[in-house]
Amino acid sequence: AYYRSEFFEEAETNLTLALQVDPRLPVGRLMLANLYMRQRKWSAALEQLDAYLIENPRAVDGVRIRETRTKVAGQLNRQ
Repeated sequence: AYYRSEFFEEAETNLTLALQVDPRLPVGRLMLANLYMRQRKWSAALEQLDAYLIENPRAVDGVRIRETRTKVAGQLNRQ
């Protein structure tokens, strides 16, 4: 709800807390990665995408996540 309402600080706090409670929460990792991408925090987004891919090597959306990761890495290299 915080993410959709663009309360990014609150969203980050709650998503981080959720991942502390359950570090293998795939949806939480992707939501946090999306939050960081919206904020242009490219290295933090990469960290979450990498963690997702490591924790979910056979994820149905793995190809799409890898494509997103490549785009985010490109943004980081432009800085």
